[in-house]
Amino acid sequence: MNNHDIVPGDEELYRRIPAELEGIAYSIEGGKFVIRPAAFWDRNLAVSVDRAKLNNFDPSPTQLKEENGIVKMKTEDVCEIGDVVTKDKGNVICHHAVKVVAKPIDDPISPNPAHAEIIVKPKYFGSNTKKKNAFELLTIALARLANENGWLIEPTPP
Repeated sequence: MNNHDIVPGDEELYRRIPAELEGIAYSIEGGKFVIRPAAFWDRNLAVSVDRAKLNNFDPSPTQLKEENGIVKMKTEDVCEIGDVVTKDKGNVICHHAVKVVAKPIDDPISPNPAHAEIIVKPKYFGSNTKKKNAFELLTIALARLANENGWLIEPTPP
C-alpha cells in the first residue's frame, strides 16, 4: 500500500486518549468517561489514528502506556461524517468530505506502519480561524462518534 492510500471502510481505527488529559480530552461525568472534542485535536489539522488490523487488533502499540485509553471507530463511520464545512460570514462556502488515509511512519527509531490520518477533501483553506473552525466541527463529530461507540480501553486517570 502506498502512502496516502484511502483506508477501506470496513477497517477499525484506534485513537489513543492520554490518561493525563482528564478534563481536556475526556471527563468523568456520573462515573462515566466522556470523550471531548479536544481528544481529536491536532495542530496539523489531521487526526492521527492507527489501523487496528495492521496491529493484529492489539491496541497496546497505540496505547503506548497502560494508563492511556483507546477509542475505536470504523473507517466507514468516520467517512460518513457530514457536517464539516467552511463558512464565510456565516454562510457555508465549502463542504469537506472526510477521508482516512494511510500514513505509515518509517522513522527508524519509532516506526508505525499502522499509522493513518483523518483528513478532509478539499483541504481546509482560508484564514487560520476559518481552518480551525472547520477542523473543530470534525473534532466535535469524532467525539460524538467515539462516545456512541464507547471505549475499547478506559484511561486510568493519574
